[in-house]
Amino acid sequence: MDETEFNFECGSCGAKAKLPQMFLGCYRPCPQCGRKGLVGAGTPGTPASGPATPASAAPGPAEPAPQSAPPPQRARVIPHKINHAGIVSLWLIVGGWALSIGLGLVVNSLAGESPLAKLVSSAIQAVLAIVAGLMILAGFVLCIVSLAQHAAQPGAYMRGKSHAWGALGLSICSFCIIAIGFAFAGDRLKAAWNRNPVQSVAAPPTSATAAPAAWVVADRAPAPEKLKPDVEMADLNFRFSVPSKAWSSENPREIMSGAIAGFSRKKPDIFFSIAVNTGEMTEEITTERFARKDLDEFMAASGPFNVLKQEGYEVNGCRGIATVIETESGSAPLYFAFWTFVNKGFMYKMVTVAAGNRVKREAFETESMAVFMGFRLIDPDYAPGGKSGG
Repeated sequence: MDETEFNFECGSCGAKAKLPQMFLGCYRPCPQCGRKGLVGAGTPGTPASGPATPASAAPGPAEPAPQSAPPPQRARVIPHKINHAGIVSLWLIVGGWALSIGLGLVVNSLAGESPLAKLVSSAIQAVLAIVAGLMILAGFVLCIVSLAQHAAQPGAYMRGKSHAWGALGLSICSFCIIAIGFAFAGDRLKAAWNRNPVQSVAAPPTSATAAPAAWVVADRAPAPEKLKPDVEMADLNFRFSVPSKAWSSENPREIMSGAIAGFSRKKPDIFFSIAVNTGEMTEEITTERFARKDLDEFMAASGPFNVLKQEGYEVNGCRGIATVIETESGSAPLYFAFWTFVNKGFMYKMVTVAAGNRVKREAFETESMAVFMGFRLIDPDYAPGGKSGG
């Protein structure tokens, strides 16, 4: 350590001392009176300009060295305020999503099955969506205002900046989700605009001597009949086998009222059921009339729908009518495919159903026609009551 010494003069008693350089710029007590003074200064707070003049050589009292101004210090801003705009913006965006999703689910669960109840539920959900959108927009504006305030007065706010950044991120995500939703809604509206109106049941040939070209025969070879079919009911004169292992057995009552067998598959998600009716059968009931009656009952239960496709469809020698229908469940399309067939007093109906937001129409039609191919009659001449025709 450099031991070069500097003079120290007490401003109170005038005592002088020599102190090491290590104390330069520090306040030290006077060895005589104990009052503190600045090392290197003739008086407290006054820096020394050079070595002190010896007392014997000084003609009079030593003049104090001129004082230098202390270096300017940067004013420190102490945060003492809360930026309410940032906090409110975050709560507005979170509240908008909670209002839209939470209350929307509650309203949807409480809605009935009648058309009026569905209309009221849709109207309430639309109002909730508009209010939620306005809340998200207001939150976005407030978070921009909050960030601008923080930029104009850095360090002036204790809270609110992190809330504003969080609100900005959520609002951007919200706008992206809304844009994607509008894009899908636009596609659905365009598809609905181009959809065909409700069509009447086509009239396939009614006799076995009609031109075969009027009937659509399955464009695939029927799968070889299994030694043990998945469903076989001799009293109802039919057996059925699923086309692949992708299909698994289900409770038929959960798929369709009156069904006696049910299956389902994944990717695409489709449900299948079979129903057989032998009651209210008269000689006038034909496959065509049964198809018409089935569509009338479907319309009475579900309301308006669109017939996308209807044609005579022959399945393993059984000339039935295949109908593909599109309707709606809430805001999602719902697809149904029916195959109806009447033979010797038995009215057979196979039904597939799938939600349009989980399966495409083309895939649904392909899988439906494939699963219909699993139907076979045990005895084409068998009639209710166990009698076979001659």
